[in-house]
Amino acid sequence: MPSGSTSHTGRLTELDAMRGIAAFTVVLSHAADDLRTQGGPIPGLLTLLDATPLRALFNGRDAVIFFFVLSGLVLTRTLTSGTPPGFLVFAARRAVRLCVPAAAAVVLSALLYQVFQNPEAGRDPGDWLVTAGWTRAPSVVDILRQSLLLCLDGGFQLDGVLWSLAHELRLSILLPFLAVAAMRWDPGGWALPLCAGTMLFGLEIGGHGMGETRFAGSPGATMAMPVFYLLLPAALFLWIARRLSLHRLVPPRATGSLLRRWGPGAGCFLLGTILGHRIGQGGGIMVGASLTETLLATLYFAPCFALGAAMSMGVLAGFAVDPRQRIPCIAVGVLLLSYDNLFAIAAASFLLILAARQPGRLRATLRNAPFAFLGRISFSLYLVHVPLLLAMRHWLDGILPHHAILLSWVVLSIPAACALHRIAEEPARRLASGIGRRTILATA
Repeated sequence: MPSGSTSHTGRLTELDAMRGIAAFTVVLSHAADDLRTQGGPIPGLLTLLDATPLRALFNGRDAVIFFFVLSGLVLTRTLTSGTPPGFLVFAARRAVRLCVPAAAAVVLSALLYQVFQNPEAGRDPGDWLVTAGWTRAPSVVDILRQSLLLCLDGGFQLDGVLWSLAHELRLSILLPFLAVAAMRWDPGGWALPLCAGTMLFGLEIGGHGMGETRFAGSPGATMAMPVFYLLLPAALFLWIARRLSLHRLVPPRATGSLLRRWGPGAGCFLLGTILGHRIGQGGGIMVGASLTETLLATLYFAPCFALGAAMSMGVLAGFAVDPRQRIPCIAVGVLLLSYDNLFAIAAASFLLILAARQPGRLRATLRNAPFAFLGRISFSLYLVHVPLLLAMRHWLDGILPHHAILLSWVVLSIPAACALHRIAEEPARRLASGIGRRTILATA
């Protein structure tokens, strides 16, 4: 990865800022979900925006895909810089780093449930509160299972966003195996991004042919939309790939046999196609309803992690973008955000991270204080905003207009995130960094 200034903790400020922006879009996404159930002109406006890159501001799933790509990059950067910790130490640190703040959010939600739960709130069957939050009184077992990220579909009723952390915990613990195997088997660094890209493409082909489902029933959608959404993302990505000389990913013909050169990519494409077909309309996959399905769901998101890992293992260093290429790179990344498929959003994440890491106006803007602040509290914001919304909806339902509740909630989410960051996230980080430190000092 190209060198760049970092914060005093060694974190990449611009990437933290991008994570903060993505976390805030999740907040906006849940506000949009709430508004869609209330009728009026706003649902129609959101439908119009859904066909533009602005859809990313109201689509939490796109932000989650970005989180996975970014986590793969940052964690691999940690593992490949300096002296990496042993596997058990690394796994324990990740578990503490994720589960302690998650447990704090779950306990907070359980306390808020006891104080504010209103059986009359969310009676509309289309209201997401009916199916996604506070569906039953939490027991001690419920709190423990959700805190340890062990639930399946419908299990995270105290804090619905924890489904993504369940996959992140599994993938981040497996990441050392992936990173070490990739570095030993392929020192050139071309295979990992190739495999990630082909598997992402296979997932969409196997799931729904990269067709578009948002506008089903619209005139001409039956023929035009699938073709449009199959060809244009691939054409745009190939165009930017040529601009950035991404052909370096494929080794020259003289290197190895045909099977060694193309076998991994072909195998990953086949795996992705089978998995996409098995899952079906994979755009809606979350945790999974059984042990088998939850492991398949984790595998579904694995290439996003792998793509981020590849960016941190020397691949990104070969893709330095000169000033003439930065605007097209950003433009294509933003345009890909208008597509509702895993391949396009992962490609957009790749391009936008690539642009943000290059010296220029975008990186300088992301390093400004407001974005840096949002980046610092991003994880806590992601965790606390759903319990806070549940409490405010149950407490203020029938007292304040619905739009006033949502506006107040968005504003209050920031100080609530600051409090959770101070109370739970920072102590969890200190606790995680101390795991294994005595062993390291003793052997030094």
